[in-house]
Amino acid sequence: MPWAFRYYIFEHYRGEEYAIPYDDPELHAYKEWFDNIFSLESVKRTLPDKDRYLEHIGKYADSSARSKVANAVRRGVAAHDIEDDK
Repeated sequence: MPWAFRYYIFEHYRGEEYAIPYDDPELHAYKEWFDNIFSLESVKRTLPDKDRYLEHIGKYADSSARSKVANAVRRGVAAHDIEDDK
């Protein structure tokens, strides 16, 4: 469920070709699930603000993030496999 909510990030940073075509009849069940699950108050309370999340995740999209995980991703290795002080 978290990744379904965050899919808008791909479209924002990578372009319209990453948009989910909700008008596609083959995705009707997905759209119905998505709309239903994310309309629940219990789910809404757990979701980050989209604009703030885009700002946060932007550091990873443009490779300016400085963390052990970000450094590992740039190197193509798992974070637990490197000794790194950011």
